[in-house]
Parts: sequence; structure tokens; C-alpha cells
Amino acid sequence: EFGTAARMLKSMLLLDRSGGPVLTTYLMLSAVVVITGMLIVHWRMRNQALHEEVQRWPAVLVGAAWGVMLFLIAITQGGSNAFIYFQF
Repeated sequence: EFGTAARMLKSMLLLDRSGGPVLTTYLMLSAVVVITGMLIVHWRMRNQALHEEVQRWPAVLVGAAWGVMLFLIAITQGGSNAFIYFQF
């Protein structure tokens, strides 16, 4: 929503110091965990191609990884706060 975005931008630019936190501690920790994981994977894969790495894994492990990713996508779908491109 535009009100929240405006409040966040004002807080980032130190124009409004009266508001409370926009993100909860849980959301901030979730973001830190995801970003840290992505940086570790990126660092580890910097000299490798993903398809070559996945070809060395057992098919069961690849299937389990796909299943976990699909499950995580399914459970993180909220109510009315759908991603904007899904609304078209």
C-alpha cells in the first residue's frame, strides 16, 4: 500500500522519526536468513554451472528439492497481499 511505502521511504531518508517499525523482527530475520543463504550459495557456485551441479545429484534428491521449494511457495502465499503481477 502506498501509505506504508511512503512511511518507509521517509524513515529511510530520516525525514520522519516518529513512526514505529514497519517490519517485524520475524520478517527482518527471515530476510537476513534468506539473503545469507543466497550469498553462501552464490559464493559456492561462482565457478560452476547449476545444471552441471544438479546432474551429479541423485534424482531423488533433486525431486525432494523441487518438492520442498514448491511446498515453501505454497505455504507462503498469503491472503490478499498477493504479488502485484499475479493480479493481472
